[in-house]
Amino acid sequence: MLASKLTLPLAQALLDNVGDDSRFQTPRVSVADSNDAFAALCRGTEFVLASRRMMDVELARCRQSGVDVYEWKLGYQAVVLTAGPLAEPTPMSVAEAYRALAQRIPDESRLGSFIDNPAVTWLGRGTPIDVLAPTDAAVRELFVSLVIEPGCNLYEVTRQLKYTDPRVYEEACRQLRTDGAYREVPLSNTLITQQLWADPNQLLVLGYSFYDAHLEELRSMLEGPAPTPATLEDGTYPASRPVYAYASSKGARHPVGMWLAVEFTDDYAVGPRGYLQRLGFVPRDEPDRSAERPWPRLPPKLESLPQ
Repeated sequence: MLASKLTLPLAQALLDNVGDDSRFQTPRVSVADSNDAFAALCRGTEFVLASRRMMDVELARCRQSGVDVYEWKLGYQAVVLTAGPLAEPTPMSVAEAYRALAQRIPDESRLGSFIDNPAVTWLGRGTPIDVLAPTDAAVRELFVSLVIEPGCNLYEVTRQLKYTDPRVYEEACRQLRTDGAYREVPLSNTLITQQLWADPNQLLVLGYSFYDAHLEELRSMLEGPAPTPATLEDGTYPASRPVYAYASSKGARHPVGMWLAVEFTDDYAVGPRGYLQRLGFVPRDEPDRSAERPWPRLPPKLESLPQ
């Protein structure tokens, strides 16, 4: 099983929680970017979890190799930058979030150089930078990948580093401040109702499910449409990505693909207290709550991917 970096926490949590199954051997998960994962699928890798849909040209390569591909759109991963209801309502761009919260930012006085982030207030706002986040590696990865890194990539000098100097790119685009402007704290209901409400300048990073459970007490602070099931579905909420699963014809003959699809819709995984929802996963459809867990039919094999 291959998973993209963004979906890796979901894949690992899934495999960690399913336990032993006598019907077949539980797969191991390895990380690969989506391009490499789809190429491996065409070579017979049984199962891929990705944060984007397969492209038509990638499907064509699989079919040329004699490999049929089966697809599930499982749901979404989403992170929300929030504040209490008394916060300044002006939304923030991903560029503002990057300039405020990255560990290192471009040095405006020396092209191509980077400095430790000296900002103490939000650019153009004058309010102090004070962002809390849960002590959760999966939520941190979502925030970095869906907010900080896109903000960093708006700058040509940093965008090019991804290919010319990956180490410097990692430092510039994927490292968060450690000086107290961004800090991780235990997540609780009182953190919202007491701390955020008392300090309108304080922001909080949340996985979508926790945000959705406290919708009336929070304000979304990112530019663009607010996070809702509809904006996740149509892709207009910026800090989200779809979660797709793919099985090859090799994997389809072996029931790994169908088994994982069952696990991704099981109440224990995605119910109100499901462990995947705590990792920022949002199921596409309401999971089946019946006591009898149905074994799903294999979806039709992909013939094309019309856009």
